[in-house]
Amino acid sequence: MVQIAWIEDSQNLLQKYTPLLEANGMVPLYFEDYDDFLDSPNALKVKLIISEWNVDQEPVIELAERVRLHRLLKSLPIIILTNECNQSLISSGLSSGCSDYILKSFPDEYIIGKLQYYLREGHMFTSNLSMHENFIFANRYKIIKNIGAGGSSTVYKATDIKTKQIVALKVMNISHSSQNNNVGHFFLREVYVHSKLDHPNIVKLIDFGYHDALCYMALEYLRGETLKDTNGAEILNLHQTSRIALTIIDVLEYFDRQDLVHRDIKPSNIILTDKDEIKVLDFGLCKGQYDSTVSVQQNINGTPQFISPEQIVGGGNLDIKSDIYSLGITLYFILTGKFPFCGDSLVATLSKHLSGTPDRIEDHCPFIDTDTANMIHKMMSREKRKRPKLADIRQTFLNSLNNVAGGN
Repeated sequence: MVQIAWIEDSQNLLQKYTPLLEANGMVPLYFEDYDDFLDSPNALKVKLIISEWNVDQEPVIELAERVRLHRLLKSLPIIILTNECNQSLISSGLSSGCSDYILKSFPDEYIIGKLQYYLREGHMFTSNLSMHENFIFANRYKIIKNIGAGGSSTVYKATDIKTKQIVALKVMNISHSSQNNNVGHFFLREVYVHSKLDHPNIVKLIDFGYHDALCYMALEYLRGETLKDTNGAEILNLHQTSRIALTIIDVLEYFDRQDLVHRDIKPSNIILTDKDEIKVLDFGLCKGQYDSTVSVQQNINGTPQFISPEQIVGGGNLDIKSDIYSLGITLYFILTGKFPFCGDSLVATLSKHLSGTPDRIEDHCPFIDTDTANMIHKMMSREKRKRPKLADIRQTFLNSLNNVAGGN
């Protein structure tokens, strides 16, 4: 049995979870506050710390800071247990030394899975998970083939044995998880945000959970091509582009109503299905509007050619205007096959977003009308106050769609 420290103001929640913890090989030791914990000889026996955080974050932050300075305890995982989903507050806890957070709205098996993940982190990566064809993952998903990989996860085409449905199974990468504690945090945030989304043009989340201490999510399987793939075959015409723009504007309006910012709108995150649907993918960077931005390094985990200036600068608040900027670049790219801001290096590319002037889109796309060209350039304005409203963008592309009357 592994001992864990439970630090909170009341014991009600601990009493609720004690039987579940013990059934999963964990014995909770209760401490009234962090001073009680740090002064106790039992502190040296624990392998993980849980600290409940309801409103006041200062005790949790001070606990984390003092534990990280303790010679014998500095490597202990510290988990925040909270009702709050304010990313700004949670980010303060994480930046102070907390390892991760658990929102109380998640089911019990999810919470146990996350605790097991951190308890096993020290040795769980010594072996590699073989995800070959016909491999049964989590006793539910039969792997068909690998269909893609990113910085923190791999996506497989798989059969849900339970429902016989084909799914896209996204699994957190072992190698990256072992090197970066933040990988699990961002993956779980993507699950949490995605679970609250319900829109016909957003890929559906079917299931999520843990297996062998790896977080995964099962998504609807979409047959088709992303805009990046499509653009590689041919430049899209104005009719196709206008239709795509109107669909993504619908999604951004939905985000705006939910007080969310996608933060990674780009061609590879937009798919055209074989049913002629347009869907938005990947919510790993999605966050609430007006929350403090995360670091520049985390922001540019996406493709830097599509990042907004305010994401690069950081230190402020993001709103839907950031996604409007990225959508403008996406539309420019699928109409011309060129990036409006692109340098010879990452630094040069980011610099062009902050001070460069793109070629006029008409220079590379002669069939575009003046109103649509002007709108795309307004969307890419360096100052977000100069970017148009979603309603104005919608009207421009409605006019464009009507004017081209089905093609060029």
